[in-house]
Amino acid sequence: MATPPAPDRTPSSHRGERTRLGAAMAANVLMFVVGLAGWRLAHSTALLADAFDMLADATGYGSPSGPWADSSRASASQSAGAVSC
Repeated sequence: MATPPAPDRTPSSHRGERTRLGAAMAANVLMFVVGLAGWRLAHSTALLADAFDMLADATGYGSPSGPWADSSRASASQSAGAVSC
């Protein structure tokens, strides 16, 4: 018999934030793919640069020191390069 999944222990206030960040990450990845397609069709270096800018934004959402990082688990080496504004 399969074991049931572990309960989600994320505070309810963070669940909505994770959903929004996940949607933003998905939109950035989608726009990266659209930008690459546009670059291939139009041979535009501006579209290529914009595509990679979108990819850089998307990787920021999933990085260990990004907005999803659990500050109680982040080590000094992970957060050393993080800049707070």
